[in-house]
Amino acid sequence: MRRFPYFALLAASAASAHVVNFAFTAPEGVGNRVADGGFAVLQWTDGPDTPDVARVSLYAVAGGVSPLVTVDPQTLIAITPGELRINDPTNVYAWDTSGLTTGCYQPVAILNDPLEGVVRAIAAPGVFSVGQANELPPSIWITSSADTTADENGNLALRAVIDIPFGEATIAFNFVQPGHETPVENVLVVNGSVHEVTFVLNTRQAPAGLSFVRARIATTAGRFAQCDAYWQGLVQVGSLDGGELLFDGGFGDGGVLGPRLGLDASGPPVWGGGGACGCGSATSGTITGLLAWLLRRRHATGQRSPPAAVCL
Repeated sequence: MRRFPYFALLAASAASAHVVNFAFTAPEGVGNRVADGGFAVLQWTDGPDTPDVARVSLYAVAGGVSPLVTVDPQTLIAITPGELRINDPTNVYAWDTSGLTTGCYQPVAILNDPLEGVVRAIAAPGVFSVGQANELPPSIWITSSADTTADENGNLALRAVIDIPFGEATIAFNFVQPGHETPVENVLVVNGSVHEVTFVLNTRQAPAGLSFVRARIATTAGRFAQCDAYWQGLVQVGSLDGGELLFDGGFGDGGVLGPRLGLDASGPPVWGGGGACGCGSATSGTITGLLAWLLRRRHATGQRSPPAAVCL
């Protein structure tokens, strides 16, 4: 079993580009509880932006962001009523959650840089748990790095932080490919407040090719709610030599927007980090996939190419 990080830096240099940075600092991980229609506080760092043209809009995805979802921006949950200036020094926003149903919500920033003609999305590195005070839902966040490897028996040990405000919850695991999910046999029953757990998956149960690992935490009583988290790596089963399957960033399509998760010109990729360079066109009205990737069959060339940069 080989593991590939599902993000990779582009070879192109962005040294001379008009690069506008954006990165969430809150929410982070789990334990971000918002009860009884209260306000969820989002925080971030951004800029600089000269000549003050870049704008950002804040949205949320119910249940957590999936790397295989294809969405239109109109299907996202709007947090801000309009665009915010990157150069605005107030990098805090209080989100009124009174209209939301019980569940976990992961913020996403859509950053529009008309000077470079790109639009990118940046996901927050955590989720809010929203609901009535006596039925706040559980949440989960996988903390293991993308370079975590399985042992000689194919067992992959991953760490996560969980928050269970009330009662018990179950955590189910799946190997996920486009249009196909393979459940993992072991389902955990957990309780308690915010704490770390380690779970072990047998990667030999995964289907051939490359798969995401999804952990889904759900309530066992009361109002149903669930929250998803994805490991930052990929599980490979079988050889990729010849006719290999690779996850490819959703480039092309003329007007596909190019949100980039985990690309930062100043250092290694970080999940939910600010993008260093955009892809696609700012004139598009749709995002093909929030963390959406396309599986592409490549002809045998005798070389193995790395996964493309994470783009929407």
